[in-house]
Amino acid sequence: MSKHETKPLLKNKLTEFLKDCTERIIILKVVHRRIINRFHSFLLYLGQPSYSVRDTKVTHFCKIISEFSLEYRTTRERVLTQKHKRAAHRERTKTRGKMITEVGLGVRSGGSGRSGGSGRSGGSGRSGGSGRSGARGRSGARGRSGARGSD
Repeated sequence: MSKHETKPLLKNKLTEFLKDCTERIIILKVVHRRIINRFHSFLLYLGQPSYSVRDTKVTHFCKIISEFSLEYRTTRERVLTQKHKRAAHRERTKTRGKMITEVGLGVRSGGSGRSGGSGRSGGSGRSGGSGRSGARGRSGARGRSGARGSD
């Protein structure tokens, strides 16, 4: 007798489950149709011809976008590294042929061993403006260090 009593209860649960599943399937079909319509309109917005929009698969399109983004990222990094290398090369060529002391004078902020004013304009009077002058050459660097010792 217990088998016959549970059978209507089980049948009731099963019908409720199937009704719930059919409702969910119908809702998922509607959502799928709306998403596919949005995808097709997006392809049209991007310039895809209207005759090929229906044949384009979502996975194929996503694969193309993924490959493009990877290629873009690697190319962008390569361009940026080339840009940094060129900038570093430019900086190296600016200091080519100059002595270490001449290049160092352009970097220092003031005269630590000089008596007189502060900065580059005061002092011994030999600076003539900026700290890096190509016309002075090596004798100018020696003259400056010699002048420092005599002060």
